[in-house]
Amino acid sequence: MKIDEIQDYISSSLVPTLQKSNMVVNIPQDVAKRYKKDYTIAEISDFGSLIQRSMQYSVPVFALNDKQMENTGVVLNTMKKRQQQFDQQYSNMAQILIGIMEAMK
Repeated sequence: MKIDEIQDYISSSLVPTLQKSNMVVNIPQDVAKRYKKDYTIAEISDFGSLIQRSMQYSVPVFALNDKQMENTGVVLNTMKKRQQQFDQQYSNMAQILIGIMEAMK
């Protein structure tokens, strides 16, 4: 399933169904504007070998060290950049969720 298909399903089917049961919270505009689209707070790309190493060493992706990445040179640098992107994306998602929770108080 593609991301667009998932987003369409959420907007056209899931949210209306949840609304009928009063299970959707109204999010303030200042928080909602952080969404990428509708109810999407982030799109996490496939981090391939980082996920493999994370599972291999039972360490979160953002905590892998150079040795655990088992690469050198350009490949290691690419993995480290992806690791930083991963960390940033999850930090951003956490901030959005914190904003939503605070708005609900």
